[in-house]
Amino acid sequence: MDAMPDFIALLDVNQHIIQVNKPMAMAMGLTPAEAVGQTCYHCMHSKRCPPELCPHLQMLTDGQTHIVEIDEERLGGTFEVIVVPRYDVDNTTMIGSIHIARDITARKEAKKGQKKLQSQLRHAQKLESVGQLAAGIAHEINTPTQYVGTNIDFLDEAFRDVGKIIDHFQTLLKAEENGTLSPQQFQDASQALNDADWDYLSTEIPSAINQSREGIKRVTAIVRAMKEFSHPGSKDKVSVNLNTIIQTTITVTTNEWKYVAEIKTDLDPSLPSISCLVDEMGQVILNILVNAAHAIGEKLGDNPQGQKGVITLSTRQEKKMGGATHQRHRLRHLRKDPTTDL
Repeated sequence: MDAMPDFIALLDVNQHIIQVNKPMAMAMGLTPAEAVGQTCYHCMHSKRCPPELCPHLQMLTDGQTHIVEIDEERLGGTFEVIVVPRYDVDNTTMIGSIHIARDITARKEAKKGQKKLQSQLRHAQKLESVGQLAAGIAHEINTPTQYVGTNIDFLDEAFRDVGKIIDHFQTLLKAEENGTLSPQQFQDASQALNDADWDYLSTEIPSAINQSREGIKRVTAIVRAMKEFSHPGSKDKVSVNLNTIIQTTITVTTNEWKYVAEIKTDLDPSLPSISCLVDEMGQVILNILVNAAHAIGEKLGDNPQGQKGVITLSTRQEKKMGGATHQRHRLRHLRKDPTTDL
């Protein structure tokens, strides 16, 4: 026992130590002789009573072996504690337990490191997907940005024309105040209106503003979708609405499908949130959507007629026997026509 690296102790039914090996006594800051007679919860945990979910007490209740994992500062790490019932020579009377505490600190740290690497790998895979979509996303942002820029140029020119009209009207007002108003000034103001083509400007200026506003909204939506999609997600399940993930993914992948297919959505607005891994769910939907677009593109071929397929995404809550409900994301195989349903 003294040669084993594990901490080993023999206890009576009242949790008094009968015997410990040297590694365990050293970890508790005692000699093996000093530990004998003391309670394990005092020596190991510096407590006056057994801790919650004490494996020894559980063993006394059901007579079974129990394994627990504890973080014990006094022992210097994380330990897996195995408590085995100990019987008298008649093999029927329980007289105590055997405690075996195994240091698993290094294993736990390695596991944490592995989880971190897995999380980083998942994020890298997601960023790889984003990288593959980057050219298309840049194009999607460039298009509304271009017509916003064009509209700004138009509004700049229109402002100069409107400024000339305003100048003429200010001249008329001053002449009116000074009593020097002449027919020529009216003619000049009228000519300024004709030169500026006010009828055209009064129609096109509001239209340019609305188009620019829509363009900014489009760019904002794309950037927001990119931030949501590329953000490192939680490694734990969180409550989320599937409709939101689907809409985000549609936005991110627009350039992948818009030349070969139309997107139709039938998303249940009353769909409740579900607990899931958001990153993985978004990646799954992205893969399915991109694969569907590629399959339709292959089906259409060169497509000189400019035909398009249809990708339909739908969500709903289905009732099952016993009143239970579940949500599912439905995928049907590609049919003979260039249409796919998700």
